[in-house]
Amino acid sequence: MQAAQLNTDDIKHLESKGVVLPRVHAQIQALRLDMQHTKLERACTAGDGILKFDGDEQQHFRSLFMGQQSEFEIVSFIPASGAASRMFSHLHHAELNTAQFNEFVSRRKELPFFPQWKAVLEGSGLDVNDNAIFTPQMVVETLLSENGLNFGAMPKGSIPFHAYENASRTPFEEHLWEAAMFSIGKTGSHVHFTVAPTFSTTDRLHVRDQSKKIAGHLGVKMTVSFSEQYASTDTVSLLQNGELLRDDKGCLVLRPGGHGALLKNLNELNADLIFIKNIDNVLPDRLKGEVGSSKQLLGGLIIELTAERNRLYAAIMNEESGAIDQATKFFETWFNILAVREKNTLENLLLRPIRVCGMVPNVGEPGGGPFWVKGSDGELRVQIVEKAQIDLSQAEQVGILESSTHFNPVDIVCSIRNPKGELYNLSHFVEEQTAFITKKNHQGKSITVYEHPGLWNGSMGLWNSVFVEVPLETFAPVKTVNDLFRPYHK
Repeated sequence: MQAAQLNTDDIKHLESKGVVLPRVHAQIQALRLDMQHTKLERACTAGDGILKFDGDEQQHFRSLFMGQQSEFEIVSFIPASGAASRMFSHLHHAELNTAQFNEFVSRRKELPFFPQWKAVLEGSGLDVNDNAIFTPQMVVETLLSENGLNFGAMPKGSIPFHAYENASRTPFEEHLWEAAMFSIGKTGSHVHFTVAPTFSTTDRLHVRDQSKKIAGHLGVKMTVSFSEQYASTDTVSLLQNGELLRDDKGCLVLRPGGHGALLKNLNELNADLIFIKNIDNVLPDRLKGEVGSSKQLLGGLIIELTAERNRLYAAIMNEESGAIDQATKFFETWFNILAVREKNTLENLLLRPIRVCGMVPNVGEPGGGPFWVKGSDGELRVQIVEKAQIDLSQAEQVGILESSTHFNPVDIVCSIRNPKGELYNLSHFVEEQTAFITKKNHQGKSITVYEHPGLWNGSMGLWNSVFVEVPLETFAPVKTVNDLFRPYHK
């Protein structure tokens, strides 16, 4: 295999995008070594890596959050750059997904966007009650193409998910409502969406206009901000012969570096607490109470943990009597880190970011799960691991994966200031060896692709993490459009 080489033009191209050269060399090395699989020690379960609070404990943390949330800058961070096209893939390939296509057609009037679709169909002189006209070609043409509603080219956040008495709401709107109801900090409610470059100024102004209406309705102050995945986080790929992927003119081809690239966006937020959720995990108003209670539980817990962390750090720095024992017990009790009694080690651990992650019972949804993993620092700790990180050729690892009882719904709250009140540089707490190395096809060529450690996986690998069981009812992802037929989206 030939060695990948950067030439002068490559270096100029990388510098123009803000890509740091040593990181490219590290990516090339990682690509040549191939995937470094994460070794699972065991699955996290309730009582062994996942906390499960009783009613009084839950109420304690909720009351704590509601009583103190106005003292903190709180941001809701919503990755929203994904295109809706994946939601509708089974409509493009109806011949391979007959049952899904037939369900979609037969239940079309239940869809929250049916009134808009109906207007397009009737405008073309079509009878919306005639089942026979709903062929795959017609559905794609009127719903997904630019000649119809053009949903195939829109971000998932802009597709109507829920129908109300007089209107429908998109995920963008539902996240705004959720934040305005349950995540109000020192300066009000702040929602930050990461979006694609194609999300236009008009689109952004529309979301901001919606936020003003919601804020006025609820009588709260609301701020909406946007960012895009930075070009400086793009990554290189290798051909099968070990050469760098280039275009027909010989120019280096860079690819988006996966959702782990959003760590840079997260790192630029000026906040005390950040709630992270996926754009498609939203519920209608009638079910938001359970969601709000869960957010308050996670928020109250992280407030209590951060306050105790700050107290212990000051006690250790001042060499107070009993501080070492108290800090050791703190890490044993909350972070499952055992037998840490040296001052320097405890100081290092106390200076790490904290995250509290909601976990729901596993019901077979695709995605990451909670496991015990030994980190690069030698500590055994709880981590969120994706299936793609696991060596499925090892029967023992497959057995641990299949024994998993819980699932990560991406319901996370982060404390991102150190005990001195300073914002962390979050790039200092990444487990770099957990990068994703995958095979893809690029214009008929097989390539090996580098993606940064996942945002809530290796990118937070060296954080102090607490996993808490939350109700399954708080998790309502929409991976395909047919998921909108599920009872909780009605």
